[in-house]
Amino acid sequence: MSRILFVDDDLRLLSALRRSFKRLQPYWDCVFATSAEEALSILVEAPTDVLVTDMAMGEMNGLELARRVHLSYPEIPTIILTGTADLADAVEAINEAKVFGFYTKPCPTVLLADGILEARSEEHTSE
Repeated sequence: MSRILFVDDDLRLLSALRRSFKRLQPYWDCVFATSAEEALSILVEAPTDVLVTDMAMGEMNGLELARRVHLSYPEIPTIILTGTADLADAVEAINEAKVFGFYTKPCPTVLLADGILEARSEEHTSE
């Protein structure tokens, strides 16, 4: 079973992600964090296959989280969600933090699920 970590400080969006991905629970262990700091703690606890994080968060934004994850866990592909599509942020995320994908909100569940599957496949082909 793949473990997917979703991170967003917007509790309503995190709840929506939880509902949207509930049907995939038999295949994916979906874990949810309300901050980058909580996500980093979760990553220490157990292996994670894909990280999906919001870009704009409180203390640490998604790009900084992606950088930290890449340094400590380079095998974990990261997908960033953002409410504001900023091409400069996307380029920086992909180049500096080796972010696998960059999606704008609202992102249809099917599109995000496909991106997670693709990131998971990429992780396995690069091992």
